[in-house]
Amino acid sequence: ARLNADPSAITVRADTPWQTVDEFLADARRRKDPVAIGNAGVGSIWHMAAAALGDKTGIAFNHVPFLGAAPAAVALLGGHVDALTVSPGEVAQHVVAGKMRTLAVMADQRVGSALFEKVPTLKERGVDLSVQVWRGLGAPKALPPELADLWADVARKAADDTVFREALLKANLGWAYADGPSFQAAIDKDRAFYKDLVPKLNIPKA
Repeated sequence: ARLNADPSAITVRADTPWQTVDEFLADARRRKDPVAIGNAGVGSIWHMAAAALGDKTGIAFNHVPFLGAAPAAVALLGGHVDALTVSPGEVAQHVVAGKMRTLAVMADQRVGSALFEKVPTLKERGVDLSVQVWRGLGAPKALPPELADLWADVARKAADDTVFREALLKANLGWAYADGPSFQAAIDKDRAFYKDLVPKLNIPKA
């Protein structure tokens, strides 16, 4: 079962002139030097999000890797990068403090928490792109069917629990329950998406 999913969010410092994602993308197109976007490391989901944004819009970004979303956020606050493509929850404290502004999320629907409910999706702004990270539960293929059914039922009940849903909302994390077949379909869709995207990035093999 999938229990949670969080989209990539395009976030900038609050003191930048970009008030909307349209302004951000228009300026990125005009610039001689590419806009620098911080991410959580080469090949990370948030690097993929920024790369997908560039691929979809035809804009060349300067992708700057960090050892996680938190260091990337510190770099944005310090003016070392122009934007971030990490999840809403990872910048929430800075948005609350008035130090950052989230311009858009890469999702099919807006984020449900009050802090981000006014932030548009890229699809609303004409960019058909949805990139998210998800968390879920899996089991070995050899697990007996009766145990697989038991765990699936437990996962469904846990996902529907009010305390669990409230905890996610408080942390600005997205509730996104999906049963086994639906979760597998989402995984297959992601696999096809990244199979097309990753070869375009020329990431050196270890």
